[in-house]
Amino acid sequence: MSNELQKLLDLINDTSVDENCYVFFNEEGDIVQVGSDVYSPYDKIKMPIDNVVGIMSGKERMSDYTVLYNPLVEEYELHKKNKVTNEDILTSNLYETPIKTVTTETHKAIDQDLLIVQNIKEKCWKVKISNKGVDRLFKINPAGKQIHLSITAKHDPNILYKRLVINSKELIHKGYVVLPFHDSFEFTNIDISIFTAKIFDTYCFERILQDEEI
Repeated sequence: MSNELQKLLDLINDTSVDENCYVFFNEEGDIVQVGSDVYSPYDKIKMPIDNVVGIMSGKERMSDYTVLYNPLVEEYELHKKNKVTNEDILTSNLYETPIKTVTTETHKAIDQDLLIVQNIKEKCWKVKISNKGVDRLFKINPAGKQIHLSITAKHDPNILYKRLVINSKELIHKGYVVLPFHDSFEFTNIDISIFTAKIFDTYCFERILQDEEI
């Protein structure tokens, strides 16, 4: 009998009542250990042994799986890499952010958890987060995963113009992130929408247009 199989049998015997085990993972979502509840510097999730029998028996590798935070249910989940990716979760159930068109950028403390600014005057995107938004981001995204914002045709997430990728750690540290324009549509007042996975309670898409364009 192999050592791995013996470990699996011992684990099953030790957890005959609970029938659960723990998956330990690092900040990148890589699995570092599967077994009983022991002290570890790594985060962990609890799940039925049946879900990890393949790993414990040696038929599957820990590297075949990843742990991802799903903001839609506010829980960490174990996923097989060839089935679900972080991109799938971040772009599922897209939410269209409310839009406001103004001539002057909001510089005072923002009311929304996340404010996305298209500043045509300054030729850049600015993504700003409130104190409440920072608290929320720490809770649902402790590993500092990127935030994805999809720039699309007006009210149509199927026509993608561009995707903005926001560094969560920079956003938390500075309170904002600035991304320069590159595509021609960004410099104009063409009608667009922003879709994203709704991980915050409140959003606003603020467009700063030239005075004559309002």
